[in-house]
Amino acid sequence: MTATVNQPERKKILLVAMPDSIHVARWLAANSANNLDVMIFASSPMRRVHPRILQMLSNRNEDRAVFGLNLRAHKLSFLFAIPLWIFDRPFLLGGRVRGLLISRAISRFKPDLVHTMESQNGGYSSYQALKNKSNERRPKTLLTLFGSDLFWFSKFEYHQRRLRELLATTDFLQAECARDETLAKGLGFSGEFLPLLPVSAGIPSESLFEPTNVDEISARKAIAIKGYAGKWGLAKEGLDSLGEISSELAGYTLELYSCDPKVAEHARTVFRGTDVAVKVHPKFTLSHEQMLQLFRRSRVAIALSRSDGLPASMLEAMSQGAFPVQTSSACVDGWFDDGVSGLIVNEPGDSNLARKLKQVIESSELLSAAAKKNSATIRARYSDQAIANYASQIYKEVLQNRNL
Repeated sequence: MTATVNQPERKKILLVAMPDSIHVARWLAANSANNLDVMIFASSPMRRVHPRILQMLSNRNEDRAVFGLNLRAHKLSFLFAIPLWIFDRPFLLGGRVRGLLISRAISRFKPDLVHTMESQNGGYSSYQALKNKSNERRPKTLLTLFGSDLFWFSKFEYHQRRLRELLATTDFLQAECARDETLAKGLGFSGEFLPLLPVSAGIPSESLFEPTNVDEISARKAIAIKGYAGKWGLAKEGLDSLGEISSELAGYTLELYSCDPKVAEHARTVFRGTDVAVKVHPKFTLSHEQMLQLFRRSRVAIALSRSDGLPASMLEAMSQGAFPVQTSSACVDGWFDDGVSGLIVNEPGDSNLARKLKQVIESSELLSAAAKKNSATIRARYSDQAIANYASQIYKEVLQNRNL
């Protein structure tokens, strides 16, 4: 008679997240080897499911994680996407409609953990679902902070109140940098912090650039610029600084990625009549591999904004040997040394920025040394293997309610 091997109990996780996010897709992939049952609740009604997530949904290997989509809620949300987007936003119904759908998903799915990735769309709705549940009926909760969740939105009285409510119902918090941990404490979070971890889940090890000599960097004649404007982006200010040194940039190509039309128009105006070429990559036109190729041919990568988390674009630039130039509003502490392996910009309109950029762009030795240092940092802390080794343990530890 053959003995029956008892399989470990499958833990259930309700993941409240933006279904089109590559960050969410990579997170799920990092946890695919775990014996988990993960149900995805789409927090953003107008967004389609990312192709990589769709692929994982179709893979039903019972020896690994099983991923599902809360299909009824997703169909309802997608069907009524426009009214939901209008009325269920924070300042009107405040996520109550999605909160009701999440509450029903909790009742039916009975998860051991509700994991919310991002605060304003998913977090506020999760709070609505969980606020009235007794401790006996409430699953454990994990909140992963995205970009500007706390740094930007806590500046506003309404959002500050909502964030306090959300953090009061959060057991575990995953942040990308110490800055956000400090902000969370100030907003009343009293749960357990998980170790800091990039939410964007790493670069394939085989895609990392390994610099060997100065010539590899000095041969580069491109400058990558994140082309965001609007509420947060400061691409125009960066272009103005580069315009001040346009004569020193003769023969260079400025490559504007994720570029807003107004930023593209501004760039062409600033560099009209110069020997600087402007190449525009509108939003969503470059694949991840094409982005890495862009950074691999770039001498410097500039991304200026009023608010950010730990920018995936900065880490990707570092992984390909491009010197990162980033505003202090982002989580940059501990990733590069200011003036040595990167440049931190405090005031994008500062007249000194043009001078600093000129010094950096012209110094092949500085750029080569920075590329070597940044390559080692990324391999140790941001390769897909380094991230996956830790990410795959988080659910295990949280579900067992043990200190990390």
